[in-house]
Amino acid sequence: MHRAIRAYFGALKAILVVSLGLMVVLVFGNVLLRYLFNAGITVADELSRFCFVLVTFLGAILTIRERAHLGVDSVVKRLSPAGRRVCFGVAQVLMMIPIALFLQGSWEQMQINMSVRSPVIGYSMGLFYGIGVVFSVSVLLILASVLWRFLAGRLDEKALAPATEASAAQGTLQPPLAGAGGVIGMAGKERA
Repeated sequence: MHRAIRAYFGALKAILVVSLGLMVVLVFGNVLLRYLFNAGITVADELSRFCFVLVTFLGAILTIRERAHLGVDSVVKRLSPAGRRVCFGVAQVLMMIPIALFLQGSWEQMQINMSVRSPVIGYSMGLFYGIGVVFSVSVLLILASVLWRFLAGRLDEKALAPATEASAAQGTLQPPLAGAGGVIGMAGKERA
């Protein structure tokens, strides 16, 4: 199971890198072609838009998994350890609610647009909205995994602290779940 999860997140990273590279090449190449030859790549706009959506949502999945997002800890750091635990648990549940709503909306839009074709390439627009489904399911599983470990008492005090603006800006952010004993919602070394 752990190997499959690592492979899944590895595939997400690979897709993200390829999408970002393709987007840069398409946009830059299209600008050069329009400037130099007064012609462009017909599919560049549509394909780069699809790649941008992929980069955005897949990047968000990986960021949430690695807890690399920015956090504001001005209130949480003043709480007692028990208060931090309560705040962490409530935050996990509160994050799951809008993600579940996003899943519902993405699923409905995917079904509605499955027969609609994109104007230039002709791919199903359901695939475009399907990225939201992949994002929502992945993030819900990550949040549920973290919540499960939290309720089971397998998260230490360090894992309960949100990421801070200062540490993220300085590049010293360390994923607090690295030694928390799970695979889905952690970065760093994972158990085999």
